[in-house]
Amino acid sequence: MPRTSKKKQRKAEDFKKVKLKVGQRKAAVGNATDTAFAARTVVVAAQSTTVDRSAQAVGVTQRELLGRLRHRGAAVRREAAAGLADSVARHGAAELGPTVEGGARLVGDSDADVRRSALQLLATVLARTAARDLAPFVAVVAAFACAAMTHVVGDVRSDAVRLVDQLVDAAPRAVVPHVPRILPALVALVAATPGARLAGLRSCERVLRLCSVERPLKLDQPRVDSLFFHPDAAAPFAALGLFGEAAAPAGAAGSARALSGDALRRLLPQLQATWMEAAAIFGSGRISASASLDLCSVAMQVLQTLWCSAEAVLPAALEGFLRQCMVHFPFGRECAVDPAAADIVMILNIRASELAAVVCGGPNEPCFGEPSSGPVFVPSDLPSGPLSEPVRLSSVERARILRRAVRFARQALEPAARSHAHVAELLPVAWRLAHAAPGDATALVDALMHYGAACAATAPAKATSIRLVARAVLAPEWAAHGLAARDQAVAWLLSLPQLLWRLRDRNLAASAAVVVALRTAVLRTRLLDSAAAAALQARLVPLFCADVPVHGTVFGPFCQFPPALQRAMLNFVHCYPQSSPALARAVELACAQSPNPGLSERGRSALTTTADSLQVF
Repeated sequence: MPRTSKKKQRKAEDFKKVKLKVGQRKAAVGNATDTAFAARTVVVAAQSTTVDRSAQAVGVTQRELLGRLRHRGAAVRREAAAGLADSVARHGAAELGPTVEGGARLVGDSDADVRRSALQLLATVLARTAARDLAPFVAVVAAFACAAMTHVVGDVRSDAVRLVDQLVDAAPRAVVPHVPRILPALVALVAATPGARLAGLRSCERVLRLCSVERPLKLDQPRVDSLFFHPDAAAPFAALGLFGEAAAPAGAAGSARALSGDALRRLLPQLQATWMEAAAIFGSGRISASASLDLCSVAMQVLQTLWCSAEAVLPAALEGFLRQCMVHFPFGRECAVDPAAADIVMILNIRASELAAVVCGGPNEPCFGEPSSGPVFVPSDLPSGPLSEPVRLSSVERARILRRAVRFARQALEPAARSHAHVAELLPVAWRLAHAAPGDATALVDALMHYGAACAATAPAKATSIRLVARAVLAPEWAAHGLAARDQAVAWLLSLPQLLWRLRDRNLAASAAVVVALRTAVLRTRLLDSAAAAALQARLVPLFCADVPVHGTVFGPFCQFPPALQRAMLNFVHCYPQSSPALARAVELACAQSPNPGLSERGRSALTTTADSLQVF
């Protein structure tokens, strides 16, 4: 009996209502589990940044990811491209061909995230793969890029331009055979996509530079010692001509010139429209770095690349473009220019001056003074319209344009403007203007003389200025400019020994240019009469050695020259019909003092040379 009542009491405790008092907590249940804990970090395996979660780590191979690139779901394609890019960055591409083809195919995808992942994949593959290994697959990438550039969606066309830029950066030589396919697609994109005009023109300029006749074709020619040891050499057996193959360089240059000429005729209306829309910045009160200025710069850069490659045949509409440029030329003359935009404005002025020389004058002749046949302007085959109708310049307009370009070149070479970093581009333009405007040739050559004398001894453009002046004043046609021009040339030649003394061994290229100019003046011209020749020999003596009353015999910079320049100097002295006694003694002492063995005999032979042994005049 008592035992039964106890059981009932224990059962009733489970249903007994506990009366709580104010301020007291409910007592804990005896079988309750304490869930309170304290930890410094919470680690979840799926979100850890220290665990390798790449495609290889989770057990997905590159072949499986390549199959997922064709999945119908955009999210699956995006994740597959991202995982494949991560795997290639870590381990390289297991199958290069399918990987490149799969990434290039996705560039034309309608999903923006998929295209972004595809471009990242291709950038990773191109960065980790040698150019020679990419060459077999460039044709596939170019085909997909051209197809994407014709897509109806503008963003897809913009991503296709980025793909072309990546391909040009990774394998420029391999892209050259496919330029005839890529360039028309880029031209059509520029015409159809105003929003992508800047990127499209920049890509056009980069592609055009690949097929330029002036630079890349010369660099791509294989060396004789590399024909059999480097498999990426361009057409080694064709270069040797063992089996009567056709000459590749001439054909390549001809096709590149034809391609550039066709691109120039088709791009010129777009370039002119771009210039007319963006050139309003030059009429504002201030020129700053902006999208309009970039458009003007890229349009002029593309045009320069085109006229340099297709200079023999230029469209007649180029004269209309020049007339549009001359509205505000020189750019920045009537408004303030921000420091960030000063370099771009200077480059635009230089290129506009070169365009004036090309259109109003003629191509760059190999020798100063030769008659210029001028460029051949052909009518455009484009439909008629306000931008395609050729605008021909009259002779009065051509003369006025040339005067403005010559005035800019002379002002840019003045002492106050020599601080800009584009003198290397300005000097050839001044040379072309001297050909295009023979009446201003003496003034331009005088500006080049003053620049060459005033610029720093170590300046890279010093040697260029010396070569250009020598090429001008040592030509037989220079005497036709009059007695003043002849005296100007003689005075410049007599100043070269002093310039060589200042140069010493600080600018060997400029010193070599001075020696070549002096040797050419003695051998091939009649500028120096007997008095001028004697004066030149007297000024050459301190270059070898001189007698100073207090210090005795002081040796000149000849002893500091490298052996090649020393031999050139002795050959120049050797060209004289008869050396003066002072020059003969100076050469003998300098050759004996020089540590270069073999100079003593060469100097002695230079001193014993007579007029009968050298028929130079």
